[in-house]
Amino acid sequence: ARMASELRDASESFVCRLTTVTEVAIRLLDLLPLRSHFGALPGDEKVEPPRMSIKRRMRRLNAEEEKPPDPVPKAAAKGKAAAKPSAEEEKDTKDTGLPERQWQGIPKYELRALFFGDSWPEDPMLAESDIEEKKKELTETLKSFRSPVHRRIIEGRLECYEKYKQSFTAEVQRRSAEMSVREAKEEAGERNWQSMIRQLSGE
Repeated sequence: ARMASELRDASESFVCRLTTVTEVAIRLLDLLPLRSHFGALPGDEKVEPPRMSIKRRMRRLNAEEEKPPDPVPKAAAKGKAAAKPSAEEEKDTKDTGLPERQWQGIPKYELRALFFGDSWPEDPMLAESDIEEKKKELTETLKSFRSPVHRRIIEGRLECYEKYKQSFTAEVQRRSAEMSVREAKEEAGERNWQSMIRQLSGE
């Protein structure tokens, strides 16, 4: 019972620590300033852009020569002014920040659910009748933003979870096999003991 309790606590601790570390990394990333967070200063328009290499310039010129001409809008063809973008469109154009994203959590009780059957003691937190539903339960959704760096952190979290799950599952199976062997030996010893008692009793 003590071994099962310690292994269950280890699974809970890992999920909690992995979730916390990931959230801290995401929150720190969210605090980093982006280019859109800085206001323009006098003279920014005079900054010389980085020079383009000759190879890239030639590639762009060739692409422009092969590109078909853009169709003339009907409004412009009739001499009418093009429609002005809406306020919402102008806002989206000006807002160059990162889009929001809700990152899904990791399985909350999947590791703990490994301790059912195979003579494991009863779990005080999970009922066996609810185990299938509990396996699908995830940790809290992480509200943040979407970027390649955010995605890499979330992917790294999943990779860590899968590696730990693989090692943890192997350890649980090893302990379960040890308990099965020990129980088999105890049952065999009990049978031998009962047999000796019957022989001494003259049965």
